[in-house]
Amino acid sequence: MAIKRFTVEFDDSTDGQKATASPLVTAEQDYSESKKQELTSPGQYGYEEDTESSQEVSAPQVTTGRTFPDLISEFVNNPRAMATTLMFVPFIIFVAKIDSLEALKYPVITGLILNFVWFGIPAINNIYRWLFKKA
Repeated sequence: MAIKRFTVEFDDSTDGQKATASPLVTAEQDYSESKKQELTSPGQYGYEEDTESSQEVSAPQVTTGRTFPDLISEFVNNPRAMATTLMFVPFIIFVAKIDSLEALKYPVITGLILNFVWFGIPAINNIYRWLFKKA
């Protein structure tokens, strides 16, 4: 028995023509916007719309995108950002003591210590677990 092969090609380009209308809507049923408003207006049935109930109810504010705690946690988990921050923060702390080029050693040394603590303690902890896991 012979194997028949055929190729299916999908066109993912945007359609430049008008979108296909729904098959349930015929040409006679397609009302213009003004005709729809006319058919659904409350004055048509002999009653007036209550002004208190017609006021728009404000929806609760929904936060879309990134929240501040989310950004902080991502910043803390980024090693390059933390290394930069831990070198920059000591310069803010020692800004009053920096009066010469020689005084820059205090913030640089403090930044190196902060980086060693931030990145060194988890590494030492992992080595410690690895050593005692073998034993």
